[in-house]
Amino acid sequence: MRSPRSAVANMAAIAMLAGCTPPSGARPEPAPPPEAAPANEQASCGADKLDGYLGAIPSPDVLAKIKAASGAAMTRVVGPDDMMTMDFRPDRLTIHTGDDGRIIRFRCI
Repeated sequence: MRSPRSAVANMAAIAMLAGCTPPSGARPEPAPPPEAAPANEQASCGADKLDGYLGAIPSPDVLAKIKAASGAAMTRVVGPDDMMTMDFRPDRLTIHTGDDGRIIRFRCI
């Protein structure tokens, strides 16, 4: 014979599980799509204005000129083996360098 305590525990478990299932025929609302990136995402930090600096060594003087020309709120230089945060900041200009230390790409991330 079951004890009253186990019957109460079973009923509580059933009640909790019942709260996890939607009513019959009901479907949960789909999540909204992520916000679309701008049509030209490289324009948000000025990366599209910097082709003349490709191949340059990122010296302090060159970096100051790049920041002024781009109008980016902030910049960072990332080498081929460098780790970087993956937070998306469209106002941040990321300057990628190759194995030789020269600038190979600009991105707004």
